[in-house]
Amino acid sequence: MKDGRPEVVYESRNLHNHLSPGVLQGEYLFAFSGEAKAKSDFRCLHVPTGEVKWIKQAPAMGSLINAQGYLMVLSEKGELLLAEASTADFKPIARAQVLGGLCWTPPALADGRLYARNARGTIVCLQLETGTESVAR
Repeated sequence: MKDGRPEVVYESRNLHNHLSPGVLQGEYLFAFSGEAKAKSDFRCLHVPTGEVKWIKQAPAMGSLINAQGYLMVLSEKGELLLAEASTADFKPIARAQVLGGLCWTPPALADGRLYARNARGTIVCLQLETGTESVAR
């Protein structure tokens, strides 16, 4: 703030957020960028500077949530990807086709279960715990 007015820190065109607002992990934003049904991608930005850390063409559209430092990404085609929220690169450590149809609604996580739905209203509930370990708690 300067003289009671907000001060512009930087201006950037490095993100054209759509559908899913993305997730913030520390100083980094993981989000889909572009226009629906046009050129889009998945990227990581350093929020204080606006610097793009990485861009991935796939998945190009979808939604995501953060669970204990992991990104749970639901692609628009219903593929669920799990990856560490890394500023170095996006490398899924697990993936599964969990839904068909168009999926733009962010998944929801509660009590070790992930809930996801598609545009037709089909809902799936996935138990994420394996043995004593859980990403979802």
